[in-house]
Amino acid sequence: MLLELLLLALLLLLGSLLPLPCFAQQEKQKHNSQRSWSVHVRHRFASTLLRQTPAVHLTPTLRIAKTRTMHDVLPSYSEAISRPDWLQLAAPYIAITDYPALCRVSSRCWHIFAPLLWRDPCAWSKRLGRSTDDDTGAFWGRFLLRDARLLSPRTRGLIRVVDVRQAIAVNEYNSWAENAADHFCRCLALLPNVESLLVDDYCRVNARCLDHSDPSRPYRRLLMLSLKNTSHGISPSLTESRHLRALVYLDISGPAPVSFASLDANWLPELRILKMRGKQLSDYRWEAWAQRFRWRLWSLDISDNELTDESVHKLAGLIDVNTHLRTTDRFASEGMLERWHQCGARDQYILRESSESLIFSPGSRYLIDAPPINSLDGADDPDASCTRVRANGSAPVRPDTLNGVLGLLSRPGVSGATDHLPGHKGVTHLHISGNRLTADGVQQLLICSEGHLELFDCERMQFFPPKRRTTKEYPPRLKAPRLHVSSVVRMSGLPGFGHLFRPVYSSNLRVLRIHHSLVTNIPSLTMDGLRSIECAYLAEKCVFPRLEEAYTLPFLPDMNPRLQSLTLTCVPRYSFGPLICRLAFFFRSLSLQAEALSTLAQNAQAEGGRPPRLVSGLRHVVLELEPEMADESLDIDIENLMASGETPFSFFDSPLTEASNTNPKQPRAIDLWRETSGPSEAPPVKLVRHDAPEGHNPMSPDQTSRSDPERQVWVLYANVNTDMSGVTHTSHSVVWAGNGWSTNPVIRKYNHLVVNYRLQEGIGPATMHQTRAGAPAGCILFHTTWLFAAMPQVLKLPTDVDSLKRLDVAAELRQRWCRTQEDYQRAKQRYPNRQYFTWDGKFEIVDPEPVANDWILWKAHSDYEPPYEFTKD
Repeated sequence: MLLELLLLALLLLLGSLLPLPCFAQQEKQKHNSQRSWSVHVRHRFASTLLRQTPAVHLTPTLRIAKTRTMHDVLPSYSEAISRPDWLQLAAPYIAITDYPALCRVSSRCWHIFAPLLWRDPCAWSKRLGRSTDDDTGAFWGRFLLRDARLLSPRTRGLIRVVDVRQAIAVNEYNSWAENAADHFCRCLALLPNVESLLVDDYCRVNARCLDHSDPSRPYRRLLMLSLKNTSHGISPSLTESRHLRALVYLDISGPAPVSFASLDANWLPELRILKMRGKQLSDYRWEAWAQRFRWRLWSLDISDNELTDESVHKLAGLIDVNTHLRTTDRFASEGMLERWHQCGARDQYILRESSESLIFSPGSRYLIDAPPINSLDGADDPDASCTRVRANGSAPVRPDTLNGVLGLLSRPGVSGATDHLPGHKGVTHLHISGNRLTADGVQQLLICSEGHLELFDCERMQFFPPKRRTTKEYPPRLKAPRLHVSSVVRMSGLPGFGHLFRPVYSSNLRVLRIHHSLVTNIPSLTMDGLRSIECAYLAEKCVFPRLEEAYTLPFLPDMNPRLQSLTLTCVPRYSFGPLICRLAFFFRSLSLQAEALSTLAQNAQAEGGRPPRLVSGLRHVVLELEPEMADESLDIDIENLMASGETPFSFFDSPLTEASNTNPKQPRAIDLWRETSGPSEAPPVKLVRHDAPEGHNPMSPDQTSRSDPERQVWVLYANVNTDMSGVTHTSHSVVWAGNGWSTNPVIRKYNHLVVNYRLQEGIGPATMHQTRAGAPAGCILFHTTWLFAAMPQVLKLPTDVDSLKRLDVAAELRQRWCRTQEDYQRAKQRYPNRQYFTWDGKFEIVDPEPVANDWILWKAHSDYEPPYEFTKD
């Protein structure tokens, strides 16, 4: 190997004496006149290459296996038995600027380095310093008008990527811009082997240029096509083109219209990655799309559309839910799920905990999964090939971004890098941000996914007021007193749903982008007439304390140590204390996780033998701040808005009277929700024992519980379900109704709403959060009633929020992040009461661009569900 590296250095010296390759005739003249390759640089390159010999001197098969393991893509048989060229292994360690010289050394070097150099001319021109992002249009102007014709046919055949994104500015008017489409079509005919065509952002070319191909090669094998923010969208040329049969990546995001008339079930049979952002897809229109794909895709991006909870089952239909990843093999470290069959068509599970899975301590949960053992007895069984196991937790998730897919396709020696993983099918990467989903819809989607999602992206969801499911399984009932909820208050977030992201539910999840309330228990609150800083005060000082008592444990890193990347969205820019404390506590838990993983690895190496393989833990955290309002008004008459009788806001049928207060010097108050008194046609609540024979109670006697079932209050609830044939079935369940003597005010309020007010909505098994709050483990309760009990009835706002102390979230977290353990100890000695953390992972804070107003964050009032009432038997 050392002799071969010396030979490579000598070949480089020889190549520098030959004429350099160029992108055009202009580059030829430039290099012939300058000759910038000096003897000092060549000897420095040779010594650098020799110093990297230990990194290069790897077993060829081992290095290839390592690369493929990162994305779980197996090589073909011929690729597995063939021995790679040592020069190809050394190519990643060679400076990019040396590729042009190496291409002139020999035909062997040309076959290795020329495909790397010419695969994407625009990208490599920027890497070589011959163009920049600002002159992309000038580069393509020269390349399309002149340079492409100067290249030899063999060199033109190496070009695989044509990236003309932002080649023409929106307001650019010149001869090149006017004739860009014609020049592009003529140039594309000279490039027979183009696989990726990227024409985003207002370019004046479209997919019709594919039809103008070389007559000698009438068919192309286009793999990637990106038409984001173009005016033509899915044109007839796209749906009828014969060059798109092998397309695996398609991006048609943007407002361009989409016609379903020309689409059939066989449209784009090889498509695997689809992005349809901002297409104004409704539930009905998305149903037409979902029927065409089935399990064809593994990545789907339908963000910024108009989907609601009604589309959850259609989204779940794109996931291979027929193969289950949730097993009882890891009950000791993760717990197990038991399906509850008393809730009709709605999928729900009871989480059975073990003594280890309940405390989230380091241990066996850090070990990656052992490889499965396939039995030879099932070799002839056709169902044996459908057996799937979850990912072992060590490999990162395959990228589904444009640049990530370009990287997958550029990897040499790997076949089917963008296809489904072996033995897998269906969507594993799902982006649904910017839709009208609720927290209940997200919960149902994660439950129905059967743990197959590896990447999940949903930045905002409606949390309160809760949405009532109006399906035939829940027919109208007798009249009962109503709860009136203010229509001016809207909350988004996912507090109390941390259990859904544990491996027992989300078995393959490794990349997550979700609302920050998952780890902070602080929802995002918006109210008509209030500024963002005032809404942040109400969320932290009024809503958060009650949610802390209802959902006592937010999501922690050790709840899912298989999670590798976490992005928290909608983080407020300023905090009055609780938000920063919660985020600092989360990062402190991250540092403890990293220390535990490091300690386990060191102890395993000290014991000798082959050390066990551990998961990497959470190594990448991103905080996305809320966009700043560019023209936030400070002159709104909030007192008149929140005064009694002036503006009757109501989420339900009858008007809501806000808390009366006309004195501007007093704290302003508004009723978030309010009980009403009145006659009821519903019968009184029937109280029973927890072991009543006429009702079903899934409580397990072996399950550990912090409360005595004998001292709790239980009610008998009738489950009325209607099947597809119209037959109504009734079953009874024993449901926990809390108690009136609990030390937790949420449980006392829950008991009052269930027993005295007869509010019985959202029946389902208790989660780990409710069990920690005081509910019996494994019981059934009313989740919607629990949510109302967790919400304050009145929101009080001080007279002057601006005078209160507030902290910049981004600046405060940067100050509390200690780079080393020594800095951490010094900071704790100086400020012992503040929370500091030291963590060696990747931490990012994203500051989005300001927006004109907050209407882009929420739909108009008319887009919400119509008023409804809580009716009881």
